[in-house]
Parts: sequence; structure tokens; C-alpha cells
Amino acid sequence: MPPKANFNKRLVMESALELVREKGMEAISARAISTKLGCSTRPLYSLYEDMEKLIEDLLQYANQYFGRHLEDFSKREKLVENDFMKFGLAYIDFAKTETNLFKMLFLSNSFNASGFSDLVSPVDHAFILDSIPGSSSEAKNEKELQRHFLDVWIYTHGMAVMAAFGGVDFSHAEVIQMLTHASKSLSATSE
Repeated sequence: MPPKANFNKRLVMESALELVREKGMEAISARAISTKLGCSTRPLYSLYEDMEKLIEDLLQYANQYFGRHLEDFSKREKLVENDFMKFGLAYIDFAKTETNLFKMLFLSNSFNASGFSDLVSPVDHAFILDSIPGSSSEAKNEKELQRHFLDVWIYTHGMAVMAAFGGVDFSHAEVIQMLTHASKSLSATSE
């Protein structure tokens, strides 16, 4: 009798994530993941009752990967000290360097936001909101900070989409300059 294959969800997620990174979300299937793992589809279906659950877990796993990218980028970034700017720089960098993951997470039906207010969660983005220039002054309340974050995030998302689809190859210095300008301009218009 052949040895029993030793698979777990983490190995499946690593293989599925690698497939998305290489070929995009459309490449995800039970057969493709199984081939990457070197097995039949049977072990996959012993871990997941259907592909819908696997894809749900994959989206969570990819979001965690994105979170690690943000943290790693922030630690390496030396030209800016502000977390608000680092977030934007890391987001655009992710779009450039992990284009297929960026598309899956932020340009597909898997991106679940029912409105713009869902994009600015005070808990999830508290460290960023606190680092917005002028956030410590009493002139800006939390709603104004959230609005400013959303305005700059929409601008940043546009730059990220352009970077992901190869329309423009922004240099690091250009991104810093553009995000700084956008933040200052949008801050001035919201006052």
C-alpha cells in the first residue's frame, strides 16, 4: 500500500496562493491545486467540502499575506516616517510586485465593501488615522480624519491600479511626491 499523503490546510493554502501569484485567480481549481501538491483531488476534498470554502480560506490567507507585506514594507521604508504615507506606498508596491494577488483582493467580487464607510474602519486603521498630518490637532475630528483617509486612499488606489496594469511605472520618489501632494491638497479642500 502506498504511503498516506500528509496534507493540511496550510499546505493547500500555500499552493493555492502560489498559483494565484503565478497565474491569477482564474487558475484556481481543485485539479490545479492538486497538481501543484503532487496528488489527486481526493486529499483536497477531504479537507474542504467544496471549492467555495477553499476560496473563502484562500482570500483570508491572501489578506494575511497582504498584511505581512504592509508590515515588512513599513519596516524597510526609510524615506518616510509617517504610517499614513507608508500604507499608501506599500499598497502601490503590492500592486506592482504582487499584481495577481492585488487583482484578487482589490479588483474582484471578493472585495466586500457595501459602501465607502466600510473602507475606513476606525479599529482596523486606527494607527494610520493617528498618523495623518494634523491628526493630533483638535481642529480635526475622527470623521474628518476618516474622510481624509478615504480621499487619499481612493487616489492611492487609482495609482495602484495604474501600476498593476502596467499603464505607468512610478518611481518610488514619484509615488512619495504624488501621495504627499494629494494628501496636502485633499486636506486643504476638506477644511
